[in-house]
Amino acid sequence: KKNPPKVRKPQITTSIDFKEIIQNLEIIYNNATYLSIDYETTALKPDNEGQKIVTCSYSYITKKEKKKLKTFSFIVDYRGMFNKKQVDIVHFWMRKIALKRSIKKIAHHLKFEENWTRKILKIDESKGWIWCTMYTAHVLDERKKYVGLKFQSFIHFQAEAYEERLKLYLVPKIPGGNSRNTVENAPVQDLLYYNGLDTYYTFLLFLKQRKEIQETPSLYNINNLFLQGALCFADMESTGFGVIPGYYENATKEIEKEISDTEKQILKTKECKLFYKKFKRKFQFNNDNDIFTMIYDVIKTKKTKE
Repeated sequence: KKNPPKVRKPQITTSIDFKEIIQNLEIIYNNATYLSIDYETTALKPDNEGQKIVTCSYSYITKKEKKKLKTFSFIVDYRGMFNKKQVDIVHFWMRKIALKRSIKKIAHHLKFEENWTRKILKIDESKGWIWCTMYTAHVLDERKKYVGLKFQSFIHFQAEAYEERLKLYLVPKIPGGNSRNTVENAPVQDLLYYNGLDTYYTFLLFLKQRKEIQETPSLYNINNLFLQGALCFADMESTGFGVIPGYYENATKEIEKEISDTEKQILKTKECKLFYKKFKRKFQFNNDNDIFTMIYDVIKTKKTKE
């Protein structure tokens, strides 16, 4: 029997102390060479007024310690923790890290972190993105429900389901990208440790995926295309496009009326009357079974395959 792979024990440093946070961010800015990033935020999207990056985690290596992975998870804008000036200073150092091209950056679902970075840290774009572990997971194995970070962490590093205690706070009660969650009600140390685990496993996943991509050179260009695509989608979301609300509202009403009038005309046809006579109800346009029945049982179209 093969021995199970050795898995590194996560070493997560967390902090709610302002001075300690700034000291560590300065160290990361000056020394990090590769860095994985993850935010815990008040919603999925940063566009609505008042949305915040609540905590942030960086996992990184330095030129001097290439094999020593460090993880630092810290408060950014957690309710009641820091005043506005302190939050601005934390943002300042996060912005410097985001803009330093020589720090090679990694994330799981890069577009999420990039959109929040642009909106909250007020920059045009981050510099130095080299990898999105979620998109690379798609490149390596395109299966449904396969690319999530928690699942990838489990199958590759035997990580237990570490999100269970915080699900209540991370998922908003009302579905929607701009709906606020209750992440600021989560126990702060639990939230920081969870955030740290995300970047820790993202970095390990990056190392594993990079090795696989290097062993299959034909995948390199494909993976890079996916990376550039993620950044392009971030550009599209942050830039948006201009619309004239009144025009689209009127056009929608006209199209809906045209659809309704067309449906009424169709229901008057011989075929729909036969359908009603046979099944004692109106034909439903959006019902797959009704469409199948209409084609093969009412109209009696000849089947080409069973």
